[in-house]
Amino acid sequence: MSSPAPATAPRSVRILRILVIVVLAGGLALAVGIGIGRYAMGSRIADVVGHHLPDDGWADGATRTWEASIAPNAEVFSAGGRLIAVTRTRSNDAAATLTAYTIKDDGLSEAWSTTADLSQGTVPGDLPEFIEWGGERVVHGSTVIDLADGEASPAPWSDDELPMAAGDTIIACSVSLVCRAWRADSADPVWTVSLDESGWTAPSTNTTPVYQRGRARYVILALHDVVNLDTGEKVEFDLPASRGYYVLPASNGWLVHIGVNDDSGTGAAVYAYDLDGGRPFDSYPDTLPAGTLEHSILARGPHSRSDYRSLWGDGDRSLLLAAYSTTGSCIDSVDVPDVGLLVVPTFSKHSEPGVVNASVLCAGELRMSTGGRVIMGLESGGLDPDDFLFLLDAATGEQIAFEGVDVAAGGRLEMVEPDLVLGYDPATGTVSAFAPAG
Repeated sequence: MSSPAPATAPRSVRILRILVIVVLAGGLALAVGIGIGRYAMGSRIADVVGHHLPDDGWADGATRTWEASIAPNAEVFSAGGRLIAVTRTRSNDAAATLTAYTIKDDGLSEAWSTTADLSQGTVPGDLPEFIEWGGERVVHGSTVIDLADGEASPAPWSDDELPMAAGDTIIACSVSLVCRAWRADSADPVWTVSLDESGWTAPSTNTTPVYQRGRARYVILALHDVVNLDTGEKVEFDLPASRGYYVLPASNGWLVHIGVNDDSGTGAAVYAYDLDGGRPFDSYPDTLPAGTLEHSILARGPHSRSDYRSLWGDGDRSLLLAAYSTTGSCIDSVDVPDVGLLVVPTFSKHSEPGVVNASVLCAGELRMSTGGRVIMGLESGGLDPDDFLFLLDAATGEQIAFEGVDVAAGGRLEMVEPDLVLGYDPATGTVSAFAPAG
């Protein structure tokens, strides 16, 4: 490993908005801005997701702060303050090598190396392979890796259960829609719950938001079921329909959206509930044209029930930061208010000599910085939830350059913190750290 150059200003952790993409009935994707660390009247209200948003300072460019050398031709991701390099012969290698490096202000130092079985368990190809469990472990299918020493062990859940991280908890769901919750200090599941089978939608993320409301923590599973994360108790809703709905969190309750609008903005309705569910205390038609929210980025929340009523019921779009359009599974443009339409880049993967390769890398998800200056594009199914393809200046559409990293040639970029990006060049094994220039 080379001796890295001294780092610039120390990194800082910021409380930021998170973007979550969820798939709705009919295959539509909803982009939801989520706030972290909001307090109201002495009671904590927070929506916490294990994803990062870029710092606004990236709009001024990226400054490389140090370089280090690790093995070439690896796959890299970060978790719990470590950079982990994966070397394997195939995706489900039963004897993959994982080498962890501690991320420091001035470079990397090797922490451990281990062999792990990546052939076990359920790992959908369109979801991140590795998920972080409470900052101390990494999960791959039904293999658990301790970030402190690299010890790999079988998970307590079954191979056919899909694990999802929810803060300090792993929720593993079976194909029969039975979900069990596990914590690091529990040999047995802390709770078990059966999900609503009507209108079942497959999970579009394996890092599940945690909604803190006072002393209670909640998760929304499969878009329909609100479950107390600590007790496993479901929040029951009196619904006028059993299919075609999804639940969204409000700072002071829940919103249930039922039906799909036509282009004129008729056909769907919204029902508002208190935190304990039960009967709705308010309902109103969704007046937005079909697909509006599904292709928009909301301002950071949590938002109140009245905020959503203004948006859905009154058509007030002040909560919408940007709207985007897609071609197939690729986002091709984004419309930023007061700026206009920006082209979203795509990348043709570089071909091997003598081999014709027409594959394309494109963004399937967008995130936006808190101040709205930076747009982050992510490919679906990255190695972990913070892999990204590009950052754009939201005012000009100019792509931010990360020197020495070519994603079309297999290079990787990861938002380790809002103001720290690590880039990796697999051809040389060079890891570069970048900080915002602004």
